[in-house]
Amino acid sequence: MTGFSQSETTSISSANRLTTLPLDSLSNDFKTYSIDDYNYAIDTAIKMYKDSSQIHLKKRGVNIVASLAVSFRELVIHKKVDLDAKEVEALLERFEDENFYIEKPKVSRYIKLMNYLCKGEYSYVHHRLIDTRGYNILCVFLFLYFSIFLFSYSNQFNWKHQKQFRKITLFSIAFLVLLFIIFKCTCLNNIKDYSFYGIPV
Repeated sequence: MTGFSQSETTSISSANRLTTLPLDSLSNDFKTYSIDDYNYAIDTAIKMYKDSSQIHLKKRGVNIVASLAVSFRELVIHKKVDLDAKEVEALLERFEDENFYIEKPKVSRYIKLMNYLCKGEYSYVHHRLIDTRGYNILCVFLFLYFSIFLFSYSNQFNWKHQKQFRKITLFSIAFLVLLFIIFKCTCLNNIKDYSFYGIPV
């Protein structure tokens, strides 16, 4: 007794759909495809236009790859796939091999900033901050804040909540230093182009 396994049956069914259904119907199918489905569909389409002696199948194979590229481009643009995943990178390279280029969204400024901090490029970060609108405001705020903090230790500065103010300030500084140390120890493997510690950005 012979037969097909479930995966083989699914592959045969997918191949039949790719070779028989109109492209408009296939476009709806592509919206539900997994990365493995895309790879299988590309393999099938490539065989159609490289191995087939029938002109209409050759054209269909090219059109299927083009339609797959358009469908996958939508997933990339709207970040509906993990853009940091190796299998996504590999699939993008496969499209490039067939002369269909899909550009990823631009990496956010926040991720770039965190990467520079992680690599210890503080002078570059400072240079970029100087160009921002809020840099001067931040400098003035920090100057005034720490001026008040230092004056709170003098006898000339008598304020009801100055002890609480000093405690909160010292605690905040210690917390930020600790947070930065933890960041430096863990950032290397947790900051990717499109995610920050597992959070999509």
